[in-house]
Amino acid sequence: MDLMFFTSYIETQVSLIKEDESDEPELDGVAVGLLTVISDHDTSPVHYHPVRISVLIESDAVVSLPRLGDAFLVIFGLIYTSAIPKH
Repeated sequence: MDLMFFTSYIETQVSLIKEDESDEPELDGVAVGLLTVISDHDTSPVHYHPVRISVLIESDAVVSLPRLGDAFLVIFGLIYTSAIPKH
C-alpha cells in the first residue's frame, strides 16, 4: 500500500511538470495522492504555503484543505480506515 501511494504521488508530480495546453493536471490512474495548488507568483520548488491542497482518491479530489498537515491527517485516516478488515 505504501509503495502504491508513493508511486501515485510521483506519477502525479511528473504529470504536473509536463508542459501542455491545459491548466488542469492529468490525474488519470492516481489511486491515492495529494495535489498542491500554488499561486502563479510562487517560484520556490518546495511548496510550504500552497493556496490549496486536495486529497485525491481514484483520480477524484475528495476534499480540499488549506494546510499540508491537515491533508496528511485526512489521507492517512482514509488509508487506515480502508485497511480495516470487514466482518
